[in-house]
Amino acid sequence: MLLLYLVIDLFEKVDEFIVQKATFMQLLQYFSFKVPLIITQVMPIAVLMATIFLIGIFSKNSELIAMKACGLPMIRIVYPILLTSVVLSFLMFVLNELVVPKATAKSNYIFQVEIRKWKETTFFDNSNIWIKSHNNFFWNVGYFNKETNILNNIRVFKLDENHKVEYRVDAKSAQWNGESWILSGGELWDFKNPLKFYSEVIDNQEFKVLKTPPSAFKIVQRPSEELNFYELN
Repeated sequence: MLLLYLVIDLFEKVDEFIVQKATFMQLLQYFSFKVPLIITQVMPIAVLMATIFLIGIFSKNSELIAMKACGLPMIRIVYPILLTSVVLSFLMFVLNELVVPKATAKSNYIFQVEIRKWKETTFFDNSNIWIKSHNNFFWNVGYFNKETNILNNIRVFKLDENHKVEYRVDAKSAQWNGESWILSGGELWDFKNPLKFYSEVIDNQEFKVLKTPPSAFKIVQRPSEELNFYELN
C-alpha cells in the first residue's frame, strides 16, 4: 500500500516535475520525507485488512473451531490481535508527534520552494488575520501587504480587565511609520462610559498606543499534517 500511494502521488505530480525540471535528488528527498505521513495514513486500513484476512483464513481452515475445542476462550484467541493493535496505535501516536510534522514540513518545502520555485513568503497568511497584542488589544485585519507593511480593513478592540470593550477602532488602511500605525479612513468608538459613548472620525491619524509591529501579522500557514497534538490544540 505504501508503494501504491507513492506511485499515485508520482503520477499526479509528474507533469509538474517535468515542467519544473526537478532533479532526481529532489524527487528522492521529497518522497523520502513523505513516507512517515503515508505510513500513518495507510497503517489503520492495512491493519484492518490484515485482521479481516487473518480471521477469514482461520475460519476457512476451521482453526477457530479447533481452538475453541481445545478450551481456549474467545478473548484468548483475539488477545494477540488486540495487543498488536495497542502497540501499533502507540507507535503511530509517537510517529505522528515526533516524526511526521518535521518530515512533512520538509517535504512540502522541497516541493513548494525547491521544485516549484515559490518564494518562502508565499507560506504566510495575509488575509483575515486575528491576533492578540499587548495590553489586551485584539486585531482583525482583512488583508496585510507584506511588501509595503500596509494593513487593510482593520478592526481593533481594546478590552479592560473584565474583558469588556473599552473602545473600538475601524479603519480602511494603516501604514507603519517605524514606531506606531497611522490609520486612515476610519472611526473610533469609545465605550468606557456605559451611559454615554462617543465616536470620532479618523483620517491620516497616528495612534501611538498601537505599537504592534508588522512582523506580528506575518502568520505562517501550516497544514494540519505539519502540526503535532499540542499545536493543534
